[in-house]
Amino acid sequence: MIGVSSDIPGDAQQFHPNIGSSEPAEPSFARARRLRLHTHHELVAIMRTDSPVCHAEGLAAHTQVYIRNGSQPIAATLYQVEGDFLAGDEIGLSEAAWVALGVEEGTVVQVGHAPPLESIACVRQRIYGHRLNGAALTSIVGDVVAGRYADVHLAAFLTATATLPFDEDETYHLTRAMVEAGDRLCAWR
Repeated sequence: MIGVSSDIPGDAQQFHPNIGSSEPAEPSFARARRLRLHTHHELVAIMRTDSPVCHAEGLAAHTQVYIRNGSQPIAATLYQVEGDFLAGDEIGLSEAAWVALGVEEGTVVQVGHAPPLESIACVRQRIYGHRLNGAALTSIVGDVVAGRYADVHLAAFLTATATLPFDEDETYHLTRAMVEAGDRLCAWR
């Protein structure tokens, strides 16, 4: 059974910090399983509630998790199931997550908590009436393009921009960030 392992490939030790300890964290692994679940663009992962990975990582339903296949991680929303739908060492992936990871059936992937999104603090500031600078908008667009924003994050950003319309500087910086993202933004759709 695949779970917490000390046989760690490459830079996997840096996947997430071991909070409260000077020891490097031991990452958790699971076998990828294609569920053929169509979620449009949302990256979804499903694991058993009694999964060793969920217990080792402290993962609960509807949390953001990082899943890594090699060097490119994705952030996905985790849902949990009970029973034999999945084996205890499997992580089921939606079509969008499957394609984003580029895995094959049974590929061993690394699973852990997604780190907090720094750009969400910018969205929160905007909700409270603060203007956003170019760096903040570039960070937000970068996280959107990288697939790190779940639908709830996108809704918060839209709420923030609808509550207080952009001024000229914000409009310029958002447009510039989107142009710089270029093909990456089009590919995300």
